[in-house]
Amino acid sequence: MDYTTVERIKQEMHIQSSTSEDDDLLALLATAASRTWDRLCTGVPDAVDYFATEDMADEVIPGQIDYTGARILCYPHKPIINSVASFSYRLSIITTAYSIDASRIEIDGGRVTAYPNTGNYLTDRPYGFPSKTRVTISYNGGLSISGSGMPADMQEAVAILAARFYREAETGLADQIGVAELTTMVYTRAIPVRVANLAELYKRRVGWRHVA
Repeated sequence: MDYTTVERIKQEMHIQSSTSEDDDLLALLATAASRTWDRLCTGVPDAVDYFATEDMADEVIPGQIDYTGARILCYPHKPIINSVASFSYRLSIITTAYSIDASRIEIDGGRVTAYPNTGNYLTDRPYGFPSKTRVTISYNGGLSISGSGMPADMQEAVAILAARFYREAETGLADQIGVAELTTMVYTRAIPVRVANLAELYKRRVGWRHVA
């Protein structure tokens, strides 16, 4: 999913008219900038459509059992979790899996806390607490706003990245793009401070492959 549009990129670049070839390139750069934003905010190379709202089926992620054995904490691969359809856990791929009913699951932003049935977590006491567990979860999550795509500030940040990629393609491999003496805007290859600061608000604060 693209987090911005060709029209938004044109507005950022003050482009009044363009050719179909330019529009095709801007569409490709909107996708490239969206994936750059995914990786910038998650810190992993395999994050794709991290912010898109969608149903995720049987996602396998690490979980943490607390010292009492009564709670399992995990962070699925979406910034916000809207609902959980199914949840199960096991020590490893060769041990028994236990399912937890949706009524025993608590959602707080991107965090999911599950409360196993008493019999299950007592049976699992040989795990030792606190300890890691393997969670399989199906859920709906994401940050898309129905009817308007992503939040406006995120769309702007991704549009700025796409505009920068376009200018780099236009001017070659120079470290600095634009000439101040000719009153053209000067770009550098570094991520703009405004984009970097905004990314801090959207960054994932827990591990992708571990609960931390």
